[in-house]
Amino acid sequence: MIEIRRPMPSMEILREYFEYHGDGFFVRLKRAGRGGRGNAGDEARGTKTLQGYRKMKFQGRLFLLHRLVWQFNHGNCPEYLDHINRNPSDNRIENLRAATSTQNHFNRGLDKNNSSGTNGLSFDRRRKAWRGQVRLNGKTIYAGRSPDKETARLKLVAFQKLHHGEFYAGD
Repeated sequence: MIEIRRPMPSMEILREYFEYHGDGFFVRLKRAGRGGRGNAGDEARGTKTLQGYRKMKFQGRLFLLHRLVWQFNHGNCPEYLDHINRNPSDNRIENLRAATSTQNHFNRGLDKNNSSGTNGLSFDRRRKAWRGQVRLNGKTIYAGRSPDKETARLKLVAFQKLHHGEFYAGD
């Protein structure tokens, strides 16, 4: 398991060891310390986790690469970072943004077990109607109900656009 809430190396330390060229990866400026295998001039890409994120060892500790990229560019790493295009291995700085836990959750792909085709849209058998719902600040909020699936979906999408703002992920 990767600890992501551990103290990050400072921007100065990262800039001493790496150069960032905007492609989401680093190039080493000098040999990695503490038994690291990288040499100066090597690209530091890390390895992929099962979830698709890239992880990298630096100074004997494991870090998620997108967090190091953010730290390198901004000097502080928020608790949550969101990959705008939802590709967890795309660590270009323009694809990363600071987020809250809730905002990060808004920008996610379709759940694997989803049968409606839209996150938050489900069929209420008891009422024989489609209903839209979202979790917002720890509370479930209903965005409308309709016997017609498309009408319920449109109500849900309008609600999501209004409340999720730039983190609205679309269908």
